[in-house]
Order: sequence, then C-alpha cells, then structure tokens
Amino acid sequence: MLRIDQGTANIAAPLQMALKQITDALTGAGLQVTSVAVSEMYAQQPVWASRDIKNPVPGSLADLLREVSTTRTAAAPTTCSTDALLNEGASLWAWSVAGANNVWPFSPGPDALLVILIDSGARPQALASCKPDMFSASDPISWARLDHALSLAQTRFLMLATTENPDLTAMRQRCAAVPGFPLGALDVLAPSSIAFFDPWADQMNAKKSGLANRIDLCEALGAGAPEIWRDVAKSWFQVLEALR
Repeated sequence: MLRIDQGTANIAAPLQMALKQITDALTGAGLQVTSVAVSEMYAQQPVWASRDIKNPVPGSLADLLREVSTTRTAAAPTTCSTDALLNEGASLWAWSVAGANNVWPFSPGPDALLVILIDSGARPQALASCKPDMFSASDPISWARLDHALSLAQTRFLMLATTENPDLTAMRQRCAAVPGFPLGALDVLAPSSIAFFDPWADQMNAKKSGLANRIDLCEALGAGAPEIWRDVAKSWFQVLEALR
C-alpha cells in the first residue's frame, strides 16, 4: 500500500529499490516470493502487480509510479491510512490489475502475506478514528479473503512512514544524516503531527510479538535498509518454519 501524490515521482526509484531489497531479503531467508502488488493507500485503486518469481520487482515499476504521480492533484487525503487495505482485503482473491495481460496476484492465494505500508506524508486520521484492530482481531485472520485461510502468524506488516512528530526541520536534518539517503527526497517527505503507525505497531505487537515492524521511511530508503530487511525476513522465516 503506497501513498501516491505529486511528490511520488521524486522517490519512485528509491521506492522501487526498497521493494526489491525486501523481496531479495525474503528470498535470501528461504522464502519464495510468488507475487508482488502495489495499490494506493488512500484510494481503493490497484496500481501494479507481478507474478514473476525470477524478477518480482522490475525497474519498470519506478517509471509507472512516476507516470501515476503526474495524474495526482495537490489535494491531501482525508481517509484512514488503513481504509483502502481493509476494503481491498474483503475481496483480495479477486484483486487484479488490468493490462495487456491481467495479473491476479492473490489467486491462487499465497501461503503467507506480507503487507507493506509506505506513507511519505502526514497521516489524515488518528488511530482511534480508524479500525486498526481488524488486522489482528482473529486467528485465522478474517480481513484478507483468499481461497484459503491464513493464520495470524502467516501475516506480517511493514510500516514505512515518516516520523510522527510535527518538527519538519528536525526530520529533514535527521534524514539527511542517514547514510545513502537520497537527498532529492527531502522536499517531498513530510512528518505527521498525528500519530498512527507508531501506536498501531505497538497495538499489533501486543497482540502477537513481531506482527508489525515500524520503520522510519528515511531509514528504509538509506544504505542500511538491506540489513533491516534481512532481520525481518529471517525472523518471519523462523516463525513460518515452526508452523510446518
């Protein structure tokens, strides 16, 4: 789930690279990435999908994100950060991206589901105004409708978002100090005065340890990110192995 606005064009390449690093880490840990899909975080709109095991995140994804970004207005989102995910999850088995060849990334359904939420701007709604508990309320899960049930342990959430602190200057200084951070992204990232991902991650991990990983977006786009993804992938692999 990705926030797509006019600034997305400036970070399209780093975002594509981050997704590739994550899939590489999952593969390196012993997991097989069968499909990857991108949808808008603040609009129920599929953007891109792939079922290419050999090359799940191609470089062409960055070009597509730039293209979609140019169609967006300057209007800020107003819905909850989880609304689109919750709505799409209700019919995930039928989720598809039209094109020359329709891609159905969740049919047949995967044996595990990694949800990545990427938000480069301020959160529109506070956690208390939304329905975040839906994603950890049941085991097996009920929010994602697939052709078979997944246990809570078969899901993981990566929350890559800007700091939930209103100090823009402090955010920019800290991001610029991250090794390998693409400095061209500074002008399109904004902190959030509304807390959402921080308390949501705490809530989910209180339900099940390791269910959510809250990672600062600047760190996620920096040179040290691959190590973060390797740790996440290794930890999840161990959990999934124990379920076999």
